[in-house]
Amino acid sequence: MVYLTNLFAACLIFFTSSSAYAFVISSQNWPQTLQVGGVSWTLGGKNEDQNPILVEYITNNETLNKWTQLLTFQMTQTKVPDNVTPKLFAETEASQLRSKKGQEVTYSISAVTPTEALLEFSIHTPKEEQQNEVQRIIKTPDKKLIIMHYVVRKEKMDEAEKANWIAALKQLEVR
Repeated sequence: MVYLTNLFAACLIFFTSSSAYAFVISSQNWPQTLQVGGVSWTLGGKNEDQNPILVEYITNNETLNKWTQLLTFQMTQTKVPDNVTPKLFAETEASQLRSKKGQEVTYSISAVTPTEALLEFSIHTPKEEQQNEVQRIIKTPDKKLIIMHYVVRKEKMDEAEKANWIAALKQLEVR
C-alpha cells in the first residue's frame, strides 16, 4: 500500500450557473459540503492512506453503510503507465463487473479521448446490489487518474437523470 506523502497539484473547479467553486485535491482541502448536480453533499468519509485515495460524499443524513445516493472521488497517488488510458480503466472495471458471479450488469463507455472517458453501468441483479453509476475518468497531465462517481441505489436511472449527472460530473474541471 502506498501512503500519501505529498499534496496533489490537481484542481477541480465546479461551475454552477451563478458562481464558481474551486478546491485543490489534497489531504487538507476536501470540503465538508459540496453542491453538485443540484444536490447538497456532506463529506461521509475519506481514506487517504490507500491508493487510490477514496473520498465519499453522502446526502440527507445518510451514512456510508446506508445510502441512496453517493458521490465519490478516487485519485491515484502514483503515476499510471502510459498505456493505462481512461478507456482501458473503464473497460477493465466493466470486465470485473461482468465477471462477478450471479450479477447481471449492463454498461456503456463513451466520450472517449486520450485523457477522458465516461463509464455508465447498472447492476440489475442480485436485487440487494441494484445500483446505477456514472463515472468520469480522467488522466491528468502528471499521469494520475481521477475517477468521479455518481451512484444511486435503484433499479433504473432514467435518461434525464443520467444526463443531469453526466453534465454535473463534466462541470468538474481538472487543472
